[in-house]
Amino acid sequence: MIRQILLAVACVSFTMLWAQDTTLKIVVQKVQPGQGRIRICLFDNEKDFLNRARQCIDVDATGETSVQTTFQQVENGTYAVVVYQDMNSNGKLDRNWMGLPAEPYGFSNNPSTLFGPPSFSKASFSLTKSTSIIILL
Repeated sequence: MIRQILLAVACVSFTMLWAQDTTLKIVVQKVQPGQGRIRICLFDNEKDFLNRARQCIDVDATGETSVQTTFQQVENGTYAVVVYQDMNSNGKLDRNWMGLPAEPYGFSNNPSTLFGPPSFSKASFSLTKSTSIIILL
């Protein structure tokens, strides 16, 4: 009887460990300190990329040139992260008269944005364990 109980406890413990999701720590560098908020959005597919984020986190732009946050319980998969500094805290990425971003922004993998936003494939990465990434604004 004791053997069966120990076996059941071991199976439940193993299942709980197997089902644990990973964390994704985002470190945003080159922040303009003390100005607005940093919006960090996680995308999980190409179709929704830049349109419908899976999850977003807002962080105050403190007196530091970098901020960090962590997405908890993220399932293993392919993701891209988009970050922008909402300098005037109006809840959106402001654009100039040509339609170009007027506020600092960045993407996971730090791809070139000279000719527009990157594709999902250029900004995406595979998450299979708890990871930390750095994004430059």
